[in-house]
Amino acid sequence: MDDKGPADNMPVSEAPVSRGIPWKDRFLPISLSLQLGMAVALAVYLQHDRGSAYLTPVALLLVTLLIAAYMLSVAGRATRMRQLALERGEALEALRQSEARLAEAQALSHVGSWELDLIQNRLHWSDEVFRIFEMDPREFGASYEAFLDCIHPGDRDLVSRAHGESVEQRTGYAIDHRLLLAGDRVKWVHGSGKTFYDEKGTPLRTVGMVRDITTHKEAEERQRLAAALFDNTSEGVVVTDAERCILAVNPAFTEITGYAWEEVAGRNPRVLKSGRHDAEYYRAMWTSLDQQGRWNGEIWNRRKDGSLFPAWQNITCVRNGDGSITHYTSVFSDISQIKQSHQQLEFLAHHDPLTRLPNRLLFIDRLEHALAHARRNQTGLAVLFLDLDRFKNINDSLGHPVGDELLKEVSVRIQQGLRSDDTVARLGGDEFTMVLEGLRDEDEAATVARKLLHALERPFHLLGHEVVVKASIGISLHPNDGEDATTLLKHADVAMYKAKEEGRDNFHFYRQEMSERAMNRLLIESGLRSALENSELELYYQPQFDLESNTLVGWEALMRWNHPERGLILPDEFIPMAEETGLIIPMGEWALREACAWSVRSQAMGAPPARISVNVAGPQIERGNLVKTVSSVLEATGLAPGMLELEITENFIMNKPEHALGILQGLRGLGVGLAIDDFGTGFSSLAYLKRLPIDRLKIDRSFISGLPMSCDDTAICNAVISLGRGLRFSIIAEGIENEAQQEFLYFSSCVEGQGFLYSKPMPESECLQWLKDRVDGEGKLNSTGVC
Repeated sequence: MDDKGPADNMPVSEAPVSRGIPWKDRFLPISLSLQLGMAVALAVYLQHDRGSAYLTPVALLLVTLLIAAYMLSVAGRATRMRQLALERGEALEALRQSEARLAEAQALSHVGSWELDLIQNRLHWSDEVFRIFEMDPREFGASYEAFLDCIHPGDRDLVSRAHGESVEQRTGYAIDHRLLLAGDRVKWVHGSGKTFYDEKGTPLRTVGMVRDITTHKEAEERQRLAAALFDNTSEGVVVTDAERCILAVNPAFTEITGYAWEEVAGRNPRVLKSGRHDAEYYRAMWTSLDQQGRWNGEIWNRRKDGSLFPAWQNITCVRNGDGSITHYTSVFSDISQIKQSHQQLEFLAHHDPLTRLPNRLLFIDRLEHALAHARRNQTGLAVLFLDLDRFKNINDSLGHPVGDELLKEVSVRIQQGLRSDDTVARLGGDEFTMVLEGLRDEDEAATVARKLLHALERPFHLLGHEVVVKASIGISLHPNDGEDATTLLKHADVAMYKAKEEGRDNFHFYRQEMSERAMNRLLIESGLRSALENSELELYYQPQFDLESNTLVGWEALMRWNHPERGLILPDEFIPMAEETGLIIPMGEWALREACAWSVRSQAMGAPPARISVNVAGPQIERGNLVKTVSSVLEATGLAPGMLELEITENFIMNKPEHALGILQGLRGLGVGLAIDDFGTGFSSLAYLKRLPIDRLKIDRSFISGLPMSCDDTAICNAVISLGRGLRFSIIAEGIENEAQQEFLYFSSCVEGQGFLYSKPMPESECLQWLKDRVDGEGKLNSTGVC
């Protein structure tokens, strides 16, 4: 309190109204209304004390002054209130503008602010935070837990731990973390915060900021990937400045060229120059860079050790905003392996991979060049077509590895038998072709052919096997046999088949009439493909008899082809072609089904019971499922298995004895009979023969035709019959044409026979009538039975 003045000790009525100090100041601690009340009370008191009912002038003056002072105070207070309100409005407007500017700044910088009341767990976000979190403020729970729900599950522990440690350790925090937005979208933010405490150290609130750094993170990731690509790519990368001084290289550059970064830093890329390209090459490169901003192509470079390597290189110009070149980037890859692979592919495209000889494509190309040379120089030229005889048998019996080795050895011997300028090629399989240039006449070609055949006479020793192989050679001559490569090759092929027909291990020159035969073969092959579909095939049947009792014991089904233009074609003309093309498989199945069905029908119409014999070709056994086919046919036709006999050629059985044995055992399991056809024409092994589950040996007609006058034929027939009896096989002879042959076979203990003596093969329509005319009710030939 202030020290008291002199007036303070005076009576109230005597105190001066003012001594330089505003009178109202004496009452400031008390409200004006209270002051007024006290003044009135004092005046009343003074008046009462003096016993007067009226105010004294002094009291009245006092009251008046107090009222006036009050009125002045009220007026001043109102003025001050208006002033304060105005100032407050201005402050609020300034605050609003400040907050708006802050919000704009936050939006522009993608930075939002927040405050967490740690006492009430209330969280306040700025508008930018809501935009960053892509949330509606009305949907936000305004709690710390609601905030954590917005954090990516993988980062929630990180955020919670950072804030907790910050509060405990009284330090701020700053971390990067992810948000999980609607649609499982992810956004990266940078968050920071600081906690404030009261005087007792109690945490009151945490304030902080959050900034959207997704774009920054994506840029970082792109930069990281670019750096990883630069460091880890297998292509060499070089970066230069505008003056072409090397600024950076990657590890692959060092690996490819041998130069370390320190050895090329600041140098020109011409350090890799190979010297294989001329100035024009580089002028074209820089012209492309100047005009198009890039260049790519194949280039030869030099490694640090001096070795050269081919590279595929891409050079790109890097420009700044005004279009000026600031850098060059070069990316190159060593294509040495690609080059080698390309050369290998190029070689394989024109060469046989097994023998390394030219293939058909390269052979034709060389033949055309040789023809052009022969025309210019008016010299002779020959094309030789060599085919190994019975190569398939070697492949099948000894295996493909031995067959492949044989082909390689044959190619070596052929090359050794030719001049260095001659061309030899392998067209495929066991076919080899040659071009002989500069010949004067066909005798020179014949000499070469004999030399080649002689070279193949020596046995081949292959993988522990000794193999002997022969060949057939066809020869065509230019210009007599053709003017172009295709014609000469075709005619040499035709001549080769003629050599095979004449006994193999031989050569033959092309003649015009051979083309007619080749065309006939082609027509047969093409016609066979439609013969089965058009029902042009037909079965003829030839009866088989017991030689002792003349009783009918069986029928052999023989295939015929009713050609729409050529008429009836015998099997010797089309069966070999059917076997080569694989058509024999569906044709053979058709014949089997048709023969079995006919046997059932004929017996139902009164024919005496007799087995039906059907020929089975090698491909049917090798590539078809014969056991399953036979079983299916028997079931479909209702023929008893014992009434069916299958005839299999001797050569096929002996070429693949183990495979044939398995098939024959499967057929035997069905209950069908088995016979070896054309026995004596092949090279049967007695060791295998005794293992075969067969019932009958069939003597080939070639050994019957000379009976009984030919000593050779009689000896062979007696040997076969004796062998069969010793192995407990029944014997049947085919091709019996007269009674002398029948008598010889009968007295030699041959059991059965067939041939024109009894009947020629007949179509189904004639068989029943023949039976009525020639066979009695017991199945025996009558007096008119023998022709």
